[in-house]
Amino acid sequence: MRVLSAMALSALSLATPAAHAAAEQFVGTWQCKMGNQPLPGGANYDLWLYTFAMTLTAEGGFSATGTYDAASAGFSVPFTVNGGTWKEAEGGVIATGTAMKQGASEQFMVAGLPQADGSLTYSTSSSYGTLSVYCKK
Repeated sequence: MRVLSAMALSALSLATPAAHAAAEQFVGTWQCKMGNQPLPGGANYDLWLYTFAMTLTAEGGFSATGTYDAASAGFSVPFTVNGGTWKEAEGGVIATGTAMKQGASEQFMVAGLPQADGSLTYSTSSSYGTLSVYCKK
């Protein structure tokens, strides 16, 4: 499931950073949800949701705090990302870092494209299901 996140989100290739003024729209604290909905008849273990507060700094720093819910397994655990980085990518944002959850570390990646209502969204489908991201300041 985390491999899906990395593979799907890596489709937003990192572009050369845009002018400082353009990147300003991404700086701040966002309330986010990132989850995967399996295909009909797909494996239940592909149903998961991260709910978190994400902070993007003007210096390119990224941190997040929230919960990881594995609906099919029936558990919810806290996680944190500290010391991550973010960059502008193809008109949107991509943030990467190391998440700590239950004493273990794993790669964490989130991406979003700005929408007219001020939110960031991203969605992609694969054989694992549909990965969706929604963030609002």
